[in-house]
Amino acid sequence: MNQPPNIITFLQTPKEFYLSKCKKPRCKCCNILVPYKNEIKIRNKYIKFNKNANCQTANVIYCLICKCEKLYIGKTTKPFNIRLNLHRQQTNDEQYTILPANKHMKNCGFNIRATILYASEKGDEMYLDKMEDFFKNVIRPELNSM
Repeated sequence: MNQPPNIITFLQTPKEFYLSKCKKPRCKCCNILVPYKNEIKIRNKYIKFNKNANCQTANVIYCLICKCEKLYIGKTTKPFNIRLNLHRQQTNDEQYTILPANKHMKNCGFNIRATILYASEKGDEMYLDKMEDFFKNVIRPELNSM
């Protein structure tokens, strides 16, 4: 007779999480998304991913990687691809270029890669703020402090 699952067997079961492209034909995020399985290495730090996600996932902490290898870490409660579109607009249109990071990316030709570092189960803005601060402290992105 099989035993019912318990907490020990649950914790010992290896989990694999993927950050993947949504592969929708018009998604501009797929072109620059850095997909990965389980973890990604940024600045010699391994970031373990916590759940499956793609460019359509909302409530995330994300990292933009400029072609010059400078980093920006941000958060969004909207789907990631929508936030990335806003970055693109804020970089391309002078009247919307507010963030110093967008000015920098404009000077580099908005040649960036993007990845999600963390995906939250819920859209709790205060929790996302804390997680964003955590990743900023761990990774030390240059484009957040310009």
